[in-house]
Amino acid sequence: MENNYNQRAAQFLRSLLSWFRLQNLAVFLLSCGVLLLLGFILFAPSTAAAAESVRRAQVKAGLIYKFIPFINWPEAVLPDKVGESGIEGDQFIIGIMENTAMVEAFAPVVGTLVKGHKLVVKKLVVDTSEVDLQRCHIIYLGDSLEDKVGAIMSRLDGHPVVTVSSMEDFVEHGGIIAFKEDKLRIRFTINIRAARQNEIMFRAKLLRVANYVIGVEDGPE
Repeated sequence: MENNYNQRAAQFLRSLLSWFRLQNLAVFLLSCGVLLLLGFILFAPSTAAAAESVRRAQVKAGLIYKFIPFINWPEAVLPDKVGESGIEGDQFIIGIMENTAMVEAFAPVVGTLVKGHKLVVKKLVVDTSEVDLQRCHIIYLGDSLEDKVGAIMSRLDGHPVVTVSSMEDFVEHGGIIAFKEDKLRIRFTINIRAARQNEIMFRAKLLRVANYVIGVEDGPE
């Protein structure tokens, strides 16, 4: 009788331990599920926001690329034929200052020919030399440079560089092309007054599709 009692007691303990193990496993799996759900809730919006940021950068890069044939630079800066130096003269240089997404967005068209010149994209920083800034044909300024835009623009004043940005009040600082994100669309303003001061000319076809053109009252383009 005693042996049977001991056996039943041992079996009960084993069953109890197994039940606790199953309960702990269920709690563990439930915890994992909750953590995964929390991770999805926390990180999905940021992933979506990152994807949207990449898409907007691609749209802006595409617009800038399409603008190039409708912009005229001085002959000395961008000759009609490929330069003979083989260094800078045969390149069309787009500088990107403080905006990695825009650098990556231009990657598919790097090396293509625009106006007979090989397209090159260069990463710029605030401390990039004035000479290197002025070698660019187009410079895109990241939004984070809003408190430095005045100083940067003063270094480009009078030089045939098309400045582009999405920052607020960019044209008020002498910027030439300003993007404005409007819900699902990206609109743009062209400041032909600032462009003329930098010896840049826009063709009428591009001016007609801009949302705003500043400096029309100064005379025909």
